Amino acid sequence: MKWLYLDAIIIGAWTYYLSIPATKFSPGKWGEMKVFRYIDSYKLDNHNLAPITGEDEMVSMNQRIRDCIKKSTGDTVTVTLYLQSDYLYEEYGY
Repeated sequence: MKWLYLDAIIIGAWTYYLSIPATKFSPGKWGEMKVFRYIDSYKLDNHNLAPITGEDEMVSMNQRIRDCIKKSTGDTVTVTLYLQSDYLYEEYGY
């Protein structure tokens, strides 16, 4: 199963997101790279990595997530990402 584990800093004031290092040259368009992720111990299923022209891809982080993990702008979080297709194949065979 392909996965990425990293520590990231929450960025934002109006819109909060995490920039995912080393994804700048990932192939595909919006919606083609689905992941499930953990932010600290908070699990989220079936999310898209959002491409940003000329930059690393990012994942959004809404208020509910920030409240659950009790963190905000400038705080460090531990992020684990799994490609959705690999997870489904490993876990369920499809």
